[in-house]
Amino acid sequence: MNNLYLMQGISGSGKSTIANMILENDVEKTEIASTDDLWIDEYGKYNFDASKLGEKHKENQEFVKHLMNKGIRNIIVDNTNLTNKDVEPYLKLAKEYKYTVRIISVSCSFEESKRGNSNRSDDRKVPENILERQKQRMERINLDESC
Repeated sequence: MNNLYLMQGISGSGKSTIANMILENDVEKTEIASTDDLWIDEYGKYNFDASKLGEKHKENQEFVKHLMNKGIRNIIVDNTNLTNKDVEPYLKLAKEYKYTVRIISVSCSFEESKRGNSNRSDDRKVPENILERQKQRMERINLDESC
């Protein structure tokens, strides 16, 4: 059985930590697809550009499609995935490639997320007003029964 794990939670909540724990459990059959990783240049520098966010999300969706074409058993989408609209392209891919969707919603207090965010390198910290907006946008993901 092939699985598509959709991580969900605001920045700093621990999504990447959990995604890496899943990866470590089955390294040979698991891949992580994270839009955040697409901001890293060839020198390892993180270069976030909000104007290219839609483009980077499409790039990540194409990467997930590529992994599904390869038959990777477990694919973890390590994004915030706050709304049903955010996950819709991944749900369509899962249906097309017959992957079982598993939502891992990571919730913690806003203070814990702020603490997790503060532990990031300066170039990766998310401003507090954005964290607040993420918290307000987060909704329960509805899965179609066919996923």
